[in-house]
Amino acid sequence: MFGSFRNNEVTIETQEENGGKTVINFRIETFGDVTVEVYYPPKDKVKLSCPPLLMVHGMFGGGWYFYDWAMFLCRKGIKVYVIKDLHEGEDLAKTDFYTYLKKVVRIIDKIYICESKKIIVIGHSMGGLITQKIAERFGPDFIAGIVLVASAPPKGISAMSCSVAKAMRKHLPALMFNLPLKIDRESTLKLLLNRLGGNERKEQIFQKFVPESSRVAKQLALSRIPVDEKKVVCKVLVVAGFYDKLLPQRSQLEIALKYNSTPRLFLVGHMPMVEDPRNEIINEIYKCIKYNF
Repeated sequence: MFGSFRNNEVTIETQEENGGKTVINFRIETFGDVTVEVYYPPKDKVKLSCPPLLMVHGMFGGGWYFYDWAMFLCRKGIKVYVIKDLHEGEDLAKTDFYTYLKKVVRIIDKIYICESKKIIVIGHSMGGLITQKIAERFGPDFIAGIVLVASAPPKGISAMSCSVAKAMRKHLPALMFNLPLKIDRESTLKLLLNRLGGNERKEQIFQKFVPESSRVAKQLALSRIPVDEKKVVCKVLVVAGFYDKLLPQRSQLEIALKYNSTPRLFLVGHMPMVEDPRNEIINEIYKCIKYNF
């Protein structure tokens, strides 16, 4: 895989399993106060019938962990927007969940103006809860469907577990005084990267995590964000990990039941975008999008 630059655009050439090559154009756009990475599929593979897709990352993370999935979907002919960093430009001592939600709302408004068509939203962890709120707000005229990957649950569904409570106790001063929260290595390895192979790979991923708002952490851990399921009328796909140590499996089942959906359970942890078999998982998501959304 390699890339070349031209007029703020990167051309990425990827090697396919069958020996062929696919060329993908990649641009970095600024949507208000948020940087968004846009992946353009090859012209010969563009699927005009398939809506464009937006990816929303979770706590401590960024768009970097969606790269493989974005490339996969792009090779299938789908235009993909990836939010680079919701924390960008924020004072984490004052930021809360709705700060991030407002950013994503503005991004979707702009995408809709540019595309003049419905979009699909994939959200991971915190991004999954943001995605639920997006579906609640915009309705079926804007949103073709949503994919909730290891999603943080809304109010009424508990996200708390013994392991999460134990991890939070390590950061009580930050949580009490709303200081920026940096997840510790032990909690990261046990809760987020428990299914990731190789110590070097784990360390590389850990170093990419960024500080998070303590307010957001408390809002999610205590399930304080309500979502009216009656207003979520688009298609919903729930993707859960059998080995997810951060979110209880029952929470993912309850989310699926809330939206009259059937959860898809994979033998992965909380970070299926960087775990193996990540391509198999995104392929299953793609097939669901292709045939059901």
